[in-house]
Amino acid sequence: MGGVCCSQDAKAVIEEAFEETFEDIDVQKVLHEIMEDIKAKGVAAAVQKNAPVVAKLAGVAVTELTDAVIDHVSKVVEAKIEAKGVVGTVEELVEDVVEAVAVVRKEAEHMMDPSADAAVVMAVEFIGEKGAVMRADFTSRTLGLDLALSGGGCCLAKGQARVVVKKLESGGQAQALGVRRSWKVASINGVEVTGLEQARRLLAENVAKLPEA
Repeated sequence: MGGVCCSQDAKAVIEEAFEETFEDIDVQKVLHEIMEDIKAKGVAAAVQKNAPVVAKLAGVAVTELTDAVIDHVSKVVEAKIEAKGVVGTVEELVEDVVEAVAVVRKEAEHMMDPSADAAVVMAVEFIGEKGAVMRADFTSRTLGLDLALSGGGCCLAKGQARVVVKKLESGGQAQALGVRRSWKVASINGVEVTGLEQARRLLAENVAKLPEA
């Protein structure tokens, strides 16, 4: 399992969050306990137990750590453990929580908007680290991502092509939808992606149908 690390910013947030209640709190111990709880009890139990700290670090209300958010975070962390054999760090956990909250907020807005079903979207299916297929519905032209061909080549055979997410714009639409770097692009609006140029062409054709951000 990976070691626990934390930034000075993370320590400062915890110190501020608890300074009125625990004047002599051992910040490193709190961070360590969060990661140990994940290893021993699983992500869901660890987040629920340490909800005030996790929420404070993520900059969200404790009430936003819903079952849907925790389930999303659990899947992401479990995929990391299976792929890399490590839990990760507190900072990575916080990033996962922030992204999960954004995804759940978006889904809630979609459900509450009676015109959402009629809205024009570009559905992109990705394959994550664990092999699971995830769908992201883009609703505006500013996607907030760049694609690349994995392996660094430009001339792979059709069957070998792996178009992946190379870069995400911080705070962009793709990040808000929960898209992650290195995810493979499987299809765009139902059309299988077989190469980088084809993927870019499909994106351009479908983005043109979307409204401005």
